Amino acid sequence: MGKFYSSEEYRRFIFSRNFKDGYAERLLDEFAGLAIDNPKLTEVNRVEDFTVIPVPSDVSTGDFMNLVRWLTQENMIFYGIATHKTNSYFVIPDTMNKWGDTVLIGFDNGTAGRWEIPVGLFSDENSAFSPMKENIFEYFEDSEHIKERYESCNDFLTKKSVHILVDYLK
Repeated sequence: MGKFYSSEEYRRFIFSRNFKDGYAERLLDEFAGLAIDNPKLTEVNRVEDFTVIPVPSDVSTGDFMNLVRWLTQENMIFYGIATHKTNSYFVIPDTMNKWGDTVLIGFDNGTAGRWEIPVGLFSDENSAFSPMKENIFEYFEDSEHIKERYESCNDFLTKKSVHILVDYLK
C-alpha cells in the first residue's frame, strides 16, 4: 500500500515534456500570490525538452500536489515525481475531474490512488490518499480512460526518460 513519508525524505520535482517560455514562471508567481502561506518557487530549469521545477523539502506534500494541478492549465500538463530510497511516487493531474481538486498517484510498489487536494492541504498526507483497485474501473463512466491513467501511474517510474531527468538534476 502507498504511504507518504515526511517531505524531507523525498527529492521532488515538477516537470513537463514541453514548455512555453515564461509559462511556468508566470503560474508559479500567480500561485504564490493566491495565499500568504503558499510556497514561492522561482527555480525553473530547461533540460533538453523538459521544464523542471525542483521542489524544496519545506514545501508540504499537499502544496506539492496542488502545484502539479495548478500548473496543468492552458493545454499544458505537468507531472510530479518524488524520489525516495524505498517509496518513490509519481503524480499525474486528474484532468477528467472538472473541479481540478484531485491528482492520481502511482507508487513504485504498484499502489495507485487518488489524492484529494483540499483534504491534503489541511490534514495528514495519508488521509488525503485513497488507494484504487483495478476492479473499481467498471463503476466509472469513462473506465477505459481511468484504467489507462492507473496503468501509466504504475509504469511511469520505470520509464528511462524520468530516470535520466532525475539523474541529470543530481
